[in-house]
Amino acid sequence: MYNPSFEIYSNCPDGPGKLWYADGCSSPPQNDAEYFNLCSTTPLFSVPYQGGFNYQEAHDGKGFVGCFMKNGLSSYREYVQMKLISHLIPNSYYHVVFWTNRASGSFGGKYAVNNIGLAFNSSFSDITIDGWGGPLESLIPKIVKFGNPIITDTLNWVKINGVYKANGSENYIVLGNFLDNTETDTLNMADDTYPSAYYFFDDVSIEEITVPFWSYHDTLVNYGDSVLIGPALTGLDIDWYTDNMEFISNGPGIYVSPATSRNYIAKETFNGVETEHNVYVTVTGGVGLVENTLQKIEVYPNPSKGYFSISGIKSESPLQLEVRDVHGKLIFESQNLSKEVNSFQLNVEDGIYFVNVTVLETNQTLVKKLVVQK
Repeated sequence: MYNPSFEIYSNCPDGPGKLWYADGCSSPPQNDAEYFNLCSTTPLFSVPYQGGFNYQEAHDGKGFVGCFMKNGLSSYREYVQMKLISHLIPNSYYHVVFWTNRASGSFGGKYAVNNIGLAFNSSFSDITIDGWGGPLESLIPKIVKFGNPIITDTLNWVKINGVYKANGSENYIVLGNFLDNTETDTLNMADDTYPSAYYFFDDVSIEEITVPFWSYHDTLVNYGDSVLIGPALTGLDIDWYTDNMEFISNGPGIYVSPATSRNYIAKETFNGVETEHNVYVTVTGGVGLVENTLQKIEVYPNPSKGYFSISGIKSESPLQLEVRDVHGKLIFESQNLSKEVNSFQLNVEDGIYFVNVTVLETNQTLVKKLVVQK
């Protein structure tokens, strides 16, 4: 990335619309984004910024840029275009990062918005805007913060990152809000009266990746709540399934709200290779006497050499035992559970399995993960 934190410049900013003072940076036609730098003798455009905005240091170095994500009741937008050092490699994957911060005060305005994104462009001349400063709808943002939330922070820089698969035509990146007001969520922060939303940008990086750097982790959730499982990273190709291989959705991380503890399966395709991951969600708490009783059940030893025992059964109702593999395939079942210690032998390969104990009258189930390691 050329001039990633806006430290290389031809002149110190002395007024609005001076983005082009930062080397390799430009605004589309009919557009006036700003450049801020410590070297400026004009308080409104100096760093740390104090003139009309919040007090803001640069995230890296001595400079940053800023533009309107929304201005007035119209769909007026401003954009920051930055030059890449070279073409991206076709079909290669890149980790893209940039940092943003909402401006407040008389020039920053009273609104916070979502849709703060990064798009790629092949040529500066390709950019066209309908009318005066309208949305740049010809470009599609490829990198947004996971979940595309409204960003309200005026103190800390907010990291926005994602994974992008290149087509090889990319010469520029463009920062801004590419959607009109009807597609933009807006929150009135009531810290000014001016009807605008202005954001700073700094420290942009694009790094080629050949292996995934993200990971999957088991987690906990309170009964009735939801929890995020999987990477909170846009741009990933992941098919999500339940433990009985029912398709849920495609995307990076997803929110789930299981009634009982269970496993989720993620089939991720990256660089032409599909890998499978398992995320086990343990549900804590519960409603009703039966479920609380089930939660006293223990499965041991764990890890196991193939045999395991179940203790802690308090229910008077008939119970069913099932053992399934990570694909949901039934490996073993029994309906002869008692309040005494129950011992079983599995003839299976090493791996992760799930022990399901179900109250037949209510269909309530408790799931325990069992690791077989001989």
